[in-house]
Order: sequence, then C-alpha cells, then structure tokens
Amino acid sequence: QKLKSNLQEQGYCLRGDEPLKITICPKPYGYDGRHFAKILLEKNIVCEFADPDYVVMMLTPEIDLTGLNQLEKKLLSISKRPAVTEHPPEFHLPERVMSIREAALSPCKIIPISESCGKILASASVSCPPAVPIVICGERIDEAAIQHFTYYDIKVCTVISTDSP
Repeated sequence: QKLKSNLQEQGYCLRGDEPLKITICPKPYGYDGRHFAKILLEKNIVCEFADPDYVVMMLTPEIDLTGLNQLEKKLLSISKRPAVTEHPPEFHLPERVMSIREAALSPCKIIPISESCGKILASASVSCPPAVPIVICGERIDEAAIQHFTYYDIKVCTVISTDSP
C-alpha cells in the first residue's frame, strides 16, 4: 500500500484496490501502455498485461521489502512527460445477427481485421481475463468495431464462413 501511495504522490495514476496488483494508467504520466511496458521490460520488470491504456503488474506474497523498494526506484526513474490524450474509440452496441451458440457451432474462418467489416463474429478473441470482447459471437462487425480492434492491436478475427464446402 505504501508503494502505491508513493507512486501516486509522484504523479502515477493507479486503478483498482487488489493488494498484490498494481494497475497503472500511464497516459496521464505521458506514455502509451504498451510503450510503458517496453520501458519496464528494459528495467527487468515483466508486466502481466499491457494495452494502450493500462499496464498491470502482479506481485507475489514472496516479494520482500527490498524487492518493493527496487520496483519503486525503477518506476520512479521513468521521467514524467506531457500526458497522452488519445482515447479509445467510442463504444456502440453491435447488431445481433444470431445466437452465441449458433455462431459458435457455425463453420468459421480466421481473417484479417481489415477484411472483417460486415462479417459475423464466430469466436471472440480477448487477451486477458476478465477482458470484455469488442464484439460478441453472433454480432456483425462494423467500422466502429474495426476501430476498436485496431486501437487494441487485434490483427485477425474468427468469422462465420460463407464459403461453400
């Protein structure tokens, strides 16, 4: 808790209240989350998860005071920069075309996101629980969904195959 408090006093924006998890919103500190995670990796800190908006570090009960102090020192050695103002695309509710079951049991294929507009999602791909999918199985992929996929660096998706067997 002291580590989290010290980080916040130095300008870090933290989220969540799990005792062994540190979730940093690096944009107010001047970094995209993935870039921030790369900086941490160069300092031998491996993040559990990183996307454009968040970096998550999971601590273990075995980490001692020395380890926490080293982590704090490395985090505070990163210079604060002007805030990153890019935000995720605005969410909207996709069109439901069929049930999740029907979509999951339909023939499918994996295609690039750039070719997915108008297709029906067959299988959601989320990177980290409790991740929320951008589109649910059985929903139509539209331009807004493609903007989200692109923002989160999702390159392919599984869609209902309309190809004849």
